[in-house]
Amino acid sequence: MTASLFSYFYQAQKFGAYAPLVIKFFGEYLPYVLAAGLLIYLLFYHSRRFDFKRRLFIVASALLSSVLAYMGVLVLHAIYYSPRPFASLPDIKPLIETGKAIESFPSVHATVFFAMALFLYFYHKRLGIAYLVGALAIGVARIIAGVHWPSDVALGALLGMAGALVIRWFTLSIKRNL
Repeated sequence: MTASLFSYFYQAQKFGAYAPLVIKFFGEYLPYVLAAGLLIYLLFYHSRRFDFKRRLFIVASALLSSVLAYMGVLVLHAIYYSPRPFASLPDIKPLIETGKAIESFPSVHATVFFAMALFLYFYHKRLGIAYLVGALAIGVARIIAGVHWPSDVALGALLGMAGALVIRWFTLSIKRNL
């Protein structure tokens, strides 16, 4: 089932001459755009509702939720090994360079950016939705690029959202106790 679903996504590379460039942008460069967006939000977003101290709390907590979720990825990588699609299927040519990363399950990118996006959603709905769309675009692009199975991205999204929920619970409990 996973291989057939992967093949369905992977075929999207052939949707036009520019498809590989678009997929590469979303899968490889959009994470940098989203990270820079957090910095821009922190430093330049002006609103009476979101003063600098509140924006700093939101950004720091979003990053903390990503770090917590990433630690879950490290535990899963140590317990379970799943090779990337291009290592398992001989016909797959990845569009994105993965370096030395050979573990596929779960997707680090999906985990980190879904954690960040969900935490942002708790405090700033429009920004959170934009980041959720970005996290989904990153995950789907990495499937199409041939570096992740759909199950890698799905579990990464769930793990990331769990990390955001834990940090949200933690921040709310601290706030109540102050």
